[in-house]
Amino acid sequence: MNEVICDISDVYLSVLKDDGTYLTKKETIRWVIDDYLIGRLIFSIHKHILRFNVASEGLVTPTGYWYLPDFQDGKVVMPLAKVMRWIYEESGMSQTGFHSLQPKVVEEVFETDRRLNNAQNWIKGNGLPSLSSLMMNFSRPCEGGTCGKAWICPSQGAIPLPVHDNSPNYGLFWRL
Repeated sequence: MNEVICDISDVYLSVLKDDGTYLTKKETIRWVIDDYLIGRLIFSIHKHILRFNVASEGLVTPTGYWYLPDFQDGKVVMPLAKVMRWIYEESGMSQTGFHSLQPKVVEEVFETDRRLNNAQNWIKGNGLPSLSSLMMNFSRPCEGGTCGKAWICPSQGAIPLPVHDNSPNYGLFWRL
């Protein structure tokens, strides 16, 4: 994930340095996204999936074009919402169950409620999270070594990817 973000950042910085327009700010942003960033995002995701040989690792990834928006019932379903739903499905937990694991102390009740509210807002498309907020929201339920019955978190610091192996357990592995 980090490599994809770096690729997008490199393209953006290159466009800032090498290209200029007389368009309005809104039109310029649309132009950069349409002409540069979307194509690079798609290419970069596929490049790094091959580069890290994800298939040989047995990693389970969302299928199809999960990184592109969909249209369902006249509404746009953003990639973040699709990935979040996929994580809940792979974990075998509901959104509420995933983000509202049993708090150990009373002070954590507010934090678990906040994580759940943030996740609900993000999945509805009400605002975009910062990368640090997104990582915190999905890593916190796994702190302490377990997340639900069968999820383990060997380390922290990146976006979670559920992994299947031949055992009945699932592991939550982290890739930088």
